[in-house]
Amino acid sequence: MKPMTINLIGNKLAQDYLGRVLFTDGLAQAYLVAGLKGLGKLTLIKILAAKIHHLKSPAALEADPDFKLVAQLPDKKDISIEQVREITEFLKLGSWSGLTRLVVIDAAE
Repeated sequence: MKPMTINLIGNKLAQDYLGRVLFTDGLAQAYLVAGLKGLGKLTLIKILAAKIHHLKSPAALEADPDFKLVAQLPDKKDISIEQVREITEFLKLGSWSGLTRLVVIDAAE
């Protein structure tokens, strides 16, 4: 078998690494994706999450009960304590699909 491919323009090193790691070693507990604004970090992670959950596209993540996207609220500088509590409660629950539960924290500075 060959490593998973991720079809995205740019981020070639990250794509190759994540595809190889998922194929050979399995998932780590967490990944930190850092870089300048507008590089496609969130897009890359959504594509990866969709592949992990065997979905046809990242858009399908919106209906995936085992995926949670957390972003800072418009009037806040950081994510709130309440959002952290929601993440904790989400991760305490068992998976609906039997797959890994995934949480993405967008713009965690």
